[in-house]
Amino acid sequence: MSDSLLHRELRAGTPAENAQCLQRALVIEANNNNPASLTSRLLHAVEEGAIPPTIFHIYIPLGRDPDIIRTSLQQGHSAYIRKSAIKYLGKLLRSEAEFLPTWNVLGGAPGIAALMRELSVVDVDFLCHVLGATSTAGAARAERQEKFSELLRLLCKLNSDAPDSDSEHDNVEHDPRPLREPYKRIVKACSTEVCMQWDREETWTPAEKQRFRMSHPEAYREKMLEAFFSSTTRTLDINTLEPLMKRNRRLAENVLARIVKLDAREWTLGSSEDFLSKLVLPLAMHLARRQGTARRQEQVWRLLVTCFEKWPKLSDTFKSGRHHITTSRSGGWHRSKVQKQPGLMFLAIRWWDKARSKDRVLADTVLTSMLSFIPKGTHIQLGEFTRFLDIVHISRRYELLRFLFRHQQAYGFSIDDAGDADKKKLKDCKLLFPAALFTKIPAEKALKLLGLLGGVYPDQSFLEAPKGSSHRGSRTILAMTADIGVPNPPGDVQILHCLLRSPDHLQVVDSAIKERMKKSTESRDSDARSFWAQSAVFLAIASGFLELYSRTLLWSRRFDKDQKAVGSLYRMEAVQTTEGLDLLGGIPRRQYLSTKPLAAVKRDIEAGNKIIIQLFDTAAAGLLEPSVPSTFWRLSFGTLPAAVVERRLQLVSELQSYHSLADDDVFDLVWQPTLDMLMETERFSLQEKHEKLDFRSQAGMLRFTNPVKHLEDHAWRFLDALAKARDELWQETRVRKRPAVAKLEAPWPKGLPVQYLFDHGNIASPYKLPYVVSRARAVVFSQPHSVLKPRPREKALLGVIEGLTDSYGVALEIYVNSHDDVDSTDCKTRVDRAWHYATGELTGDRMSKDEATLFWKSLVFESLLLEHAPHLLPPALVQPTPSFPPVDPNSTKLTAWTPEFMPKTTRSGDSVGRALEQTCLDVMLLQGATNSWGASMPPGETACQLPSKPPSVWDLKSYKKPLSVSARDALAAFALLSINSKSGFEDSLLTHHYPTAEDLRFPALILSDDFLERVDIGSVGELRRPRATGDVVHAVKLLGRLSLIAPPELLLRLSFSVFQQFKANPGASNVELKLAMKLIKLVSRGDRPSLAWPLIRDIVINGQNNSSWHRQLFNAGYFSLLSAEEARLFLHEMSRAVLERLKTQADRAQAVQVPTDTAETPLAPAIKITVVKMLAEALRGAKFIGEQDACSILFDLLKNARHIDIKVAALESLIDAFKAATADDKLRALILEALEAYAVPTAASLQERHVMAEEDWIAAETADGAEVPFVGKDDPAERPVLSLLLQKSGFARVPPVWKAKWATSLVVKTFELSVQNATRWIALFLGKNSLDTLNNTSLPAIPFQVGLMAWLLRDWTKYMPPYMLELSKAFIMANISPSPGLIAINQAIKENPNLVLSKSGERWLSLWANRSGAMSLTETLASSLFAVPLSDYEGSNDKPAGGLSVSRIQDLLMDIGKTIILSELDIGTLVNYISNPRERSRRVISTGRNKRWQENCIPLMQRIVDFIKSLRTDDWERNPDRFPSTLPDTFNIEIRMLPRFVSGDASGGPVSQEQIIQLANRIRHLIAELLRPGVPYHWGWGSLKGAVQGDQILPKKDYMRIACELGNVGHDKMKMPDYLALELANELVTRSADPENKDVVEGMVNMLLRWQVSADELVRNTALPSVNWKPVARPEVLYCADCNEPVKDCTCAWTHSRSTAIHQQRQAGINHRPGRTHCRLCGRLYTECECSDESEEESAGGPEAIHPMKKSCTGCSKPVSHRQCSDKEFAAVDDDRMYCRQCGRLVAACVCVSEHSMSANHRRPTCTRCGKPFTHCECSDEDSAQPCDDREYCKTCGRYIGDCTCVNK
Repeated sequence: MSDSLLHRELRAGTPAENAQCLQRALVIEANNNNPASLTSRLLHAVEEGAIPPTIFHIYIPLGRDPDIIRTSLQQGHSAYIRKSAIKYLGKLLRSEAEFLPTWNVLGGAPGIAALMRELSVVDVDFLCHVLGATSTAGAARAERQEKFSELLRLLCKLNSDAPDSDSEHDNVEHDPRPLREPYKRIVKACSTEVCMQWDREETWTPAEKQRFRMSHPEAYREKMLEAFFSSTTRTLDINTLEPLMKRNRRLAENVLARIVKLDAREWTLGSSEDFLSKLVLPLAMHLARRQGTARRQEQVWRLLVTCFEKWPKLSDTFKSGRHHITTSRSGGWHRSKVQKQPGLMFLAIRWWDKARSKDRVLADTVLTSMLSFIPKGTHIQLGEFTRFLDIVHISRRYELLRFLFRHQQAYGFSIDDAGDADKKKLKDCKLLFPAALFTKIPAEKALKLLGLLGGVYPDQSFLEAPKGSSHRGSRTILAMTADIGVPNPPGDVQILHCLLRSPDHLQVVDSAIKERMKKSTESRDSDARSFWAQSAVFLAIASGFLELYSRTLLWSRRFDKDQKAVGSLYRMEAVQTTEGLDLLGGIPRRQYLSTKPLAAVKRDIEAGNKIIIQLFDTAAAGLLEPSVPSTFWRLSFGTLPAAVVERRLQLVSELQSYHSLADDDVFDLVWQPTLDMLMETERFSLQEKHEKLDFRSQAGMLRFTNPVKHLEDHAWRFLDALAKARDELWQETRVRKRPAVAKLEAPWPKGLPVQYLFDHGNIASPYKLPYVVSRARAVVFSQPHSVLKPRPREKALLGVIEGLTDSYGVALEIYVNSHDDVDSTDCKTRVDRAWHYATGELTGDRMSKDEATLFWKSLVFESLLLEHAPHLLPPALVQPTPSFPPVDPNSTKLTAWTPEFMPKTTRSGDSVGRALEQTCLDVMLLQGATNSWGASMPPGETACQLPSKPPSVWDLKSYKKPLSVSARDALAAFALLSINSKSGFEDSLLTHHYPTAEDLRFPALILSDDFLERVDIGSVGELRRPRATGDVVHAVKLLGRLSLIAPPELLLRLSFSVFQQFKANPGASNVELKLAMKLIKLVSRGDRPSLAWPLIRDIVINGQNNSSWHRQLFNAGYFSLLSAEEARLFLHEMSRAVLERLKTQADRAQAVQVPTDTAETPLAPAIKITVVKMLAEALRGAKFIGEQDACSILFDLLKNARHIDIKVAALESLIDAFKAATADDKLRALILEALEAYAVPTAASLQERHVMAEEDWIAAETADGAEVPFVGKDDPAERPVLSLLLQKSGFARVPPVWKAKWATSLVVKTFELSVQNATRWIALFLGKNSLDTLNNTSLPAIPFQVGLMAWLLRDWTKYMPPYMLELSKAFIMANISPSPGLIAINQAIKENPNLVLSKSGERWLSLWANRSGAMSLTETLASSLFAVPLSDYEGSNDKPAGGLSVSRIQDLLMDIGKTIILSELDIGTLVNYISNPRERSRRVISTGRNKRWQENCIPLMQRIVDFIKSLRTDDWERNPDRFPSTLPDTFNIEIRMLPRFVSGDASGGPVSQEQIIQLANRIRHLIAELLRPGVPYHWGWGSLKGAVQGDQILPKKDYMRIACELGNVGHDKMKMPDYLALELANELVTRSADPENKDVVEGMVNMLLRWQVSADELVRNTALPSVNWKPVARPEVLYCADCNEPVKDCTCAWTHSRSTAIHQQRQAGINHRPGRTHCRLCGRLYTECECSDESEEESAGGPEAIHPMKKSCTGCSKPVSHRQCSDKEFAAVDDDRMYCRQCGRLVAACVCVSEHSMSANHRRPTCTRCGKPFTHCECSDEDSAQPCDDREYCKTCGRYIGDCTCVNK
């Protein structure tokens, strides 16, 4: 087969046909022993454009030859072919048989590495992804890992890798591009050793680490398990093993087994929550979900029980609920996600329920153990019991209930054979049992439990009614409470008893109902009446006797005039309860079928029907009462019949199965009475006198609320009979109402329309309804003469029809989905038959065939056709297949092409629709139609028209699939020619046959004039929109979909044509430019992106006005598509073009500086700055070009750049390359050299935007009238180059030696050059302004940027030369204490208005009159004392050359301090800098910085203090001309020198006792310093106390420790320092936090005791404020205020002592006063003493001998706690405090018990009835109430409810 024939066949075929063609070609080439020839010829054809590259997507898998893959990867003209080859390469490498041959054909590791050096970044990334994806393949695993490891070593190496010893790979050339990230994708497919090595030395994301574990599970599993079980901290952190256990639950089981074997005394659990949620719960859920073997489940639950026993703290986080709620974080730090999992207890109960009989004992043991582990706080609440019972079989529910009560710590009692102890616990728990709990267990067990609870709770208060009127989605009578008018009333136990008891209790229930009836009739309150009436009805329902229920309903009709009672009795929630519907349904549930014979069932069904009719009569009677709206009855009773029928449908199948009934028997038993009831209710609703009830509905009474999915045959018979009966009833009713109905002709129904015969919306098909289906068939196949006649318009006839019209759509749906014995055809046949009848007989001559097809499809048939008969879909919806016109290959003329596949529309866009007269059929079609087209039909007519929007020619989905290559070519050619005809520069793109006439793929074409006149290509949307280039935009989108079909050369030619048209048209809009750029992007992202290279270069270099599009074309994404060589050549070419333009621009700037006499128009810039910046930024971190090449381009840009933005962009890219981990030493050296040559002069210049050359300096110094050069600001925005050079961040991956070279080569040299420029500028400034005569001293050489010195000292301290300190010192001294000459210069500048306002004058003053800048630099110097290098390198052998030492900085700061002192300035600023180091992060001073502060700063401050004291001599004090005239106070400086332990000691640990003593001695020393003779101590006393109690000396928890040291005074005579230390200690005690050490508490108590027994009155008075201190951390004993016994031993009655209040409020400080320490009777601390005050007083012999801190009463001399006197007797006359009327004490100290209230009684007046205080009043509040008082009072004690203290309110 010749190549042209092969190509022609491939172009004409679909993908399947192409596969057959290529298979034949492969066979032919194999027979010729030259299979490689076919591959080469096909690749050449793709390169020439004869066939698309998509052919290789089929050819490569067919060939299954590694040579095809190798050749495809090596070709460079199709990116798609390379991608297809890489994709199939991954499949071959996963094969055992194909791996080694494929690997060898590709040349092994060296060959693949060489191939990857030539590929684009995108291809390398995809290839690495495919290679890494083979890690999951099991075939050839070991061999593949070995080969991949070899390949990875050739591609890149780790730092720890030794040099390659394999000589054959020594000379392998490495890819210069930094592609380490893509190469890392191969690591997971390498050997285990290589993978582990890379895992250790590289940084990986969690997802990548997970892939490592999946690729090498054994190695990682052993490694992680070994680390987990050999932890040095002996802590089990389950998070480390979670990734392994997620995929291997067997491993999780083994881990749990190993954990259980550990010694709990040596090992601790890291997090109980993690242990449960990440190990225990997932393992239990896995076993439950996968249904593991019984033995395995048994073993796991045994392990869990053992684990809980070993580590009891697991119980603290044991969630006992049905679900285990966990919260996980994702995304941001505030973003959290709640996850719900089955709870562990839930899983345990489910396993217990399903355990085998022989494992029942073990299951019981496990369950009881698990229940016992649940702590009291998280125990299973009673409300949750029912949820656990639901998952257990009913036969074991009671047993589970026993376990839940018996073995949970919160309960602990037995409900089966409960003893006295169990009953007592049950009573103490005061539980409320949910009513639903009793319905979940067998009735006999429930009755037994009710009996037990009734004996424990005689008041029947144990039952909890469901909240509201429904319970878990269903209404229930159990929601009824036992009483009304009481808060939180319990449930009605009697109703529950009736539900559970056998039906032999009629008399008991009848009497109970009568009692409730009596309460209802005798109640005067409407709420009570309605409550007891409803209670009686609910009790009748619970009884199960329909006759009793009926009598009760009849009795309740007496309340029909009571609106509230009617609303309570007849609302839907009361009428349609679960139990009520069961009763009315008459069919028993499964468990009661054996207790009810069929005769009783029939009797109950009939009785239930009578009750429904009785309720309808009640509703009719209610119409006479105006207080009840008629809508109430419709909502209450309108759905009741349907609800009863639904219940019967649910239960009838089990009834039939249990009694083995035939369908006819079931119909007679159940459905015939039901049918009679429904017809009776509907007949009732159709009566005119009942119209207000609004029960009348065409849908009838049977409207289901839930979908019915399955019906038995007897139920279908019932529904069909009901439909027929309803139709007859409605016909009879309509004829009686309007006799003309009997004369209605087809198609108008005389009875009900077909859509209302049954509830078709809620009943699933197929419909077994003969009568209904016959009616539907009659509608679908209506006689044409009856339905095609015009619709009636006479009002009389319309009144007879009454809008009752059959719906054609519903009838069609019923007919198609029916199960008809007459018509046994399937759905497909019925749809076919209905479709042809509708488009034929029912259409007639109203419309054409196409119109009829679209009309019927869009209105009713579309969904049915798609589901059952897609072959009937109208063919007009499918576009014709695109194709080229027939052409002569030998002709060179252009062929005028009129595409035949375009939609046939007019230019104006008018649709082909017609308005038709509306017929009866149209009315039937609109009945129930939901189609928007039909709904919007104008009255009287309907529009039958073709769609106004035909299928789009640009949409590939509108064509029949599959399309051949030739068809896709035709679409691509049409899109190309359409775009070119509208926006192109050329007449036609296809001016000749492409690629050749012999191998013709695209003929020479041009769109015909007739086509261009008929079709507006320039319109938007679907050929008819008013904007330009609309279809052009769609054509571009189509080309994007066909980018692999359209030849890249043609796309490039089109792009060039459109762009040329844009450039040739000066008035072109942005829309035209946007189109051109989209086409260029299409080429650049296509199959051959290198073709766009020249066009992109031209646009970027020459398109100055289109810069907004440059970044969309010239970016890293495009470069990543180019091969390595193409990207390198393109970027070098771009850089050369840019450099040429920059040089041209520089020459042009030089020419502008030459003065000319002629005025010329300014020339536009040769190149925009943004273009150069874009080139530099594109190379920043570039992976598509080698780092050497990228840096060489950046070097040239930096060298030739004049604009600061270009310099910054190039500098940023170079700095990133220097800091990159992949940079080698040679590259870093080149970068440093370039930066030193081009960046340092810019950073050190006067201003970075204009760097002064030497000739500029000479001109400024020598030219007359030349101004002083301008100096830029110190703002980083003005000096970006300097900021980049001094940036400290990013050096983490740079070796220290290169960081040092950076500092010395760039940072230091920038500083030195800046100093030189500043010196030269200072001389120029002084000379130009004639100020040099005033300068009699030499100024220090400093840089312009004062902030530069601070920056260097802060970030580059380690590398700064020593003279840096001297320059800093000189600058600071010059500004703090300037010389006379400098003062004169500054004064002269300030007195010269022009000079002081000039830029140069401002710069001078910022250098030499800048005291704030000098102090800021001083602060930086002080902060450098905390720099790590100073302390770490001080005295060490590896100290870097030139680093600054601590001693030098201390000497400098000392000299500055001396100057400040002698200049009489504020030394406090410098001391503040030294004593309060500024932290960059908002944290407490770290431990390391605190250590350096003590080592480096305190000695310096001491030197300052010594210097001040050396000046403050007696001679200085006496000298009136003393110098300096004032000296700073040294006391505040010494306060700042106090040791700081706020972060612990120097090592970060707790503060030692020695350090506390050291601090106390230092404080005593300062106190002594404060009390020196002749100085008032109060000036500094407040500062000292504030510093000690501040937040930088000690943490508050250590205040007591320092207080004990300061307050440790003896019994000798006290001195002033002792008093001050005592005062400070006392304040520290009151401000201290809770101590952590009990020894500190005991020492504190002893100190207070010594203070209180001191002979010094001042000491005793000082101790008084401290007696209120109580150690909160110590446990305190609670005492009863009545019996003086500890609360735990108190036996006082509840109502007597109100122990809730007393036992919580009377602590140890009430009965034992807070000031006491030890009891003299038992010797214990009073916080632990259990003696009563009385016993202690008796043992001591009197009030004077007892606790020394206790005050004695002045009236009776007894201790205050035992006195009998009243406080009020000793009160002052004007004392207005509140006293107790019972004991006379202050209310705050009163311990009386009030039966009325707690403390309010002390403020209440006396009783108006008996005159006694309310504390002793025995009258009832109700007796003393006002007549209008409507408050509630307790029926037991008569008190107001708010003051009542009775147990049961």
